[in-house]
Amino acid sequence: MLKPLVVVGSINLDLVAAADRIPQVGETIIGNSFNTFYGGKGANQAVAAAKLGYPVSMLGNVGNDAFGTQLRNGLEDAGVDTTYVNMVEGASGVALISPSPQCGCSVFRMCNCGSPRHARRLWRIHVQLGGMYDFDSVLAPVHK
Repeated sequence: MLKPLVVVGSINLDLVAAADRIPQVGETIIGNSFNTFYGGKGANQAVAAAKLGYPVSMLGNVGNDAFGTQLRNGLEDAGVDTTYVNMVEGASGVALISPSPQCGCSVFRMCNCGSPRHARRLWRIHVQLGGMYDFDSVLAPVHK
């Protein structure tokens, strides 16, 4: 039997717009493609562990916008328990990603998880779950 896991980390929607090159300052260019993907280092690890068959709970924040609902549903669809995914006031975390053959990849990331109020909530959950986690690690086994 696999031990349950809890992942503490970011939950983002990746907005990926590709073009042949990065535009100059003030320039508008025509892109080749645009896609959205569920992302965030924490969410990606939770989904990967769930795909390997582990029971996984995600601990993090999403905004109270349309992206937040999408992100939570995406985690649930992947088999991740979202009991401890908090919906907070404001925008969800997003990453604006622009891959380019010349420049590699540019990423502009915004996260809705840094306020002291949200940190206190995560600490309360940590205590509720038995205080058995090392918050310096992103992935920690759940001890019940």
